[in-house]
Amino acid sequence: MRIAAPEVKNECYFGGNDLDRTSLISSHKTTKEIRDMIGADSLAFLSVEGLKEACKGTENTLCMACFTGEYPVK
Repeated sequence: MRIAAPEVKNECYFGGNDLDRTSLISSHKTTKEIRDMIGADSLAFLSVEGLKEACKGTENTLCMACFTGEYPVK
């Protein structure tokens, strides 16, 4: 299975629907644990760098806090 986004590990304070980190599986399980849990032969996510490359020219305007934990404001 291939996921066309980085792993969401952090809460979104800017309109996301996640309530807290405990509801985000990637925040507390490894890729291998998730793979085994869903019964996939393999599992990979797009990297943050891959997302930036795909969004070339706009990467400085995208909020990536849910992926990186680096929020644009306090």
